[in-house]
Amino acid sequence: DATFLRPPQDLMLPEKVKKIRADIEKLRHRYPQNEPVLVNLLPACGISDLERCTTLEQIYEQADANAFPDLAYALAAVDAGIPLINFTSNVVELPPLIAAAREQNIPLCGRDGKTGQTYLKVVLASAFKARNMRVDGWYSLNILGNEDGRNLADPARAAGKLANKTALLQEILGPPHEKEKSSPFHKVAIDFYPPRGDAKEAWDVVDFSGIFGLPMSLRMNLQLRDSILAAPLVIDLCWWMAALRKAGRSGPVPELGFYFKKSICAGAPATFQEQLAALGELETRCLPFING
Repeated sequence: DATFLRPPQDLMLPEKVKKIRADIEKLRHRYPQNEPVLVNLLPACGISDLERCTTLEQIYEQADANAFPDLAYALAAVDAGIPLINFTSNVVELPPLIAAAREQNIPLCGRDGKTGQTYLKVVLASAFKARNMRVDGWYSLNILGNEDGRNLADPARAAGKLANKTALLQEILGPPHEKEKSSPFHKVAIDFYPPRGDAKEAWDVVDFSGIFGLPMSLRMNLQLRDSILAAPLVIDLCWWMAALRKAGRSGPVPELGFYFKKSICAGAPATFQEQLAALGELETRCLPFING
């Protein structure tokens, strides 16, 4: 039923949450044998100022439900005791919502699915770090022709995604050494180009240096399928959330940072090697529940 989980646009946040909550219960009644998981795949909607909120009541009072539609779904999912996956760049994992998830004993993970260019950036940056090569600069261009690209053509809507993509490199490489004057110059751009459609393209230029400071450079061009890259990650994450729910895990899950550009947990694994190791340990702990 396409009317499920689609509340009218003119409702205020409390009414939207109530409507979505009721639809969730209808789906639970229809499929009682299934473990529900909510995946946020809504478009980027810009950066909100709701992170200053300390209670759910403040969120309900201050949030614009139409400007930030993800929030109603996230609040309804947590209230219903359903695991939440935030695959978008929107900041739905607000402190009061995280606290409520812990009280409800449900897991959360996010933010911003790591599918193509950023995934390889993590791999390469981790390799440079492992070999003690200094990254002097990194330029990344994303060319998108689908509705995601059209939406991100708005600078305000793209701001959160660009921040996630940019911060990631410093998290991997860490602060500059004492002899280095500054962190690497890192520039990320997103351009909307309709002829590309869902076949997004990415260009990277990496300037780095080895022993004695001798300069070297890398050029990389990727031509990818956006939805095809994202779909298996979403399926994986749904399995993880269902297993973690059965295992009694609650709140943010930093071990799932492998799947995201921006982990919602402080101290989450940053390098590719650390993320794989954390994922392997989590699999060992959850294997009985995954098989079940």
